Amino acid sequence: MLQKKLIFTLAVALLATLVHPAADAEQRRVDETRVAKSDGFVEISVVRGNLDIEGWGRDEISVEGRLDEQTREFVFDTDGNGAVIAVRLPNNTNDWCCNEGSDLRIRVPENSHISVTTVSTEVDVSNISGGIELGGVSGDVTLVDVHNRVNVTSVSGEIQLRNADGKIRLKSVSGEVVAEDVRGEGSFKSVSGEVRIRNYDGELVTESVSGDIDLVDVVYSELRGSTVSGDVEVNGRMKENGLLEFDSVSGSLRAKFKGEVNARFDLQTRSGSVRNRLSEHEATKSRYVRDETLRMTLGDGSGEVMLETRSGDVIVTH
Repeated sequence: MLQKKLIFTLAVALLATLVHPAADAEQRRVDETRVAKSDGFVEISVVRGNLDIEGWGRDEISVEGRLDEQTREFVFDTDGNGAVIAVRLPNNTNDWCCNEGSDLRIRVPENSHISVTTVSTEVDVSNISGGIELGGVSGDVTLVDVHNRVNVTSVSGEIQLRNADGKIRLKSVSGEVVAEDVRGEGSFKSVSGEVRIRNYDGELVTESVSGDIDLVDVVYSELRGSTVSGDVEVNGRMKENGLLEFDSVSGSLRAKFKGEVNARFDLQTRSGSVRNRLSEHEATKSRYVRDETLRMTLGDGSGEVMLETRSGDVIVTH
C-alpha cells in the first residue's frame, strides 16, 4: 500500500513538472495595444534579449512577444504625454549566460520620441521621426530610417545606421560604428573599433583611438577628426569654403578629392612623408629630423585642409 502511494505521489510530481513549464511560458507572453499620443515620449527598458522597435502610422503603441523568464514585473503604462514600457528583473539576477531574455516587438507612432535603456540586448529601430536616445552595454544596435535627433551610446556593441538625417551622435567603446546614407550634423566615435561611413552629406566629426577611420563618398562643409594609432582615409567632395581637419599620433592620413579643389593646404608629418598628387608643389624636408611640411593654395583658396600626423604619411590625391 505504501509503495503504491509513493508511486502515485511521484507520478503527480512528474506530471506537475511537465505541465508547469507550459503554464509559465504562457504567462511570459505579452500582446497588448494602447492608445497613444502621435508625437509623445516613449520610454523603454529591456535588460536583455532582443528588441525590435518600429514606427507606424497609428496613434497606438503595441507590445507583443515573449518576456524574460525571470521577469519580476512587466510595465506598460500610458498617459496624455507618452508611455513607459519596462521588463523588470529581480535585483539579484545573476543568470546571464543561459537565459535568452525577452524577445519583444514594440510599435509606436512614427513621430514619437523614444528613449531606450538596455544592458545585454540586441536592438533594431526603424521608421522613427521624432528622435531617439539609446544607451546599452553589450548588445548590437541597428537603426534604419531614423530622423531628427539620434543619440546612441554602447560599451561593447556595434552600432549600424542607415538612411538618417538630423543631429546624430553615435559612440561605442569597443564596437564598430558604421553608417550609410546620412545627412546632417554628425559625431561618430569609437575607442577601439573602426569608424566606417559611406554616402554622408553635412558636417561631421569622427574619432577613434586605435581603430581606422574610413569615409567614402562624403560631401562635407566641415569634416574634423582624430585618431591615435589608426589610419584615416577620406574620399569625397569639399563644399565651397569647406574645412577638412585631421590629426593622428601614429597613423597615416589620406585624402582623396572629387571635383575641383579650392583650398589652402597645411600638411605635416614628423616621421613619414608628405605626398602631393594634386599639383606640382613639393614638401619641404627638415635638415636634421625626418619631418616634412607642405603649405600650398589650389584654386581660389576658399577652403582649408589641415592634416597632421606624428608618425605616418600624409597623402592628398584626386
